[in-house]
Formats: sequence, C-alpha cells, structure tokens
Amino acid sequence: MRVFLVVCAGVMLAGCGLPSQPPPLTPAACTVEPVVAAPVLTREDKHARALAIYAALEHSPVGMSTIWYNPPTGHFGVLQVLKAYESPRGRWCKDLRVSSVVTSDEEHLDLLTACRAIAGWMLQ
Repeated sequence: MRVFLVVCAGVMLAGCGLPSQPPPLTPAACTVEPVVAAPVLTREDKHARALAIYAALEHSPVGMSTIWYNPPTGHFGVLQVLKAYESPRGRWCKDLRVSSVVTSDEEHLDLLTACRAIAGWMLQ
C-alpha cells in the first residue's frame, strides 16, 4: 500500500485572525508527495534476530559478538553478551546489547536481560 500526502499552498494563517475569504485551491497550488515510513524490522528480520539471540545466550561467552543478517531485506545487527551472572533468585542470567540496522543511517539499540528458566531463556 502506498500512502501520499497532499500539500496545498496559499492557505495561511496570519497573526491571530483568519482571512475572511481564503484563496481558492487550484490543482496548480497542490502537490502530491509520497509519505516515506520509517523502515521497520520484518517478521523474518525478527526471526533471524531471535535465532542469533538464542545462540548467543546458549553459546557465547561475555564479550563475544554475534551477527544476525536477513539477505532479502539487507537488515542486520550485532549482539554482544555484556555480562553473565547468577541472579538473587539463583537463576543463570545474561545481559545483552542488541543492535538492529535497517538503513545506512539508522540503528536501533536494545539492552536485554534474559535468565534461564525451566522452559528455556526468558527475557526479563
């Protein structure tokens, strides 16, 4: 689905009052511009990232970086285990820094904590 924004010139608010007769809107006074939505992670991106997070939780020592990449979208990211420790409740936990790059100039950064439970790793 494509979304467009219609921008029309000639209608202005001056001071605190409105003009008694607004100028007529003509097609020449309007332009149609596509609205560009911010890129987001696709379901497949999130799946690739989740697999990398699970692999890091299971196998990566503190300080090691793991890369996730989704070839169809070109989106990628890096995750790093920052800290591994036993929680006060006696669970094995890891703190992770997870970056996701969706454009060349936009990077999302998440700090996650996951602890081992009976059912597997659980995000806190």
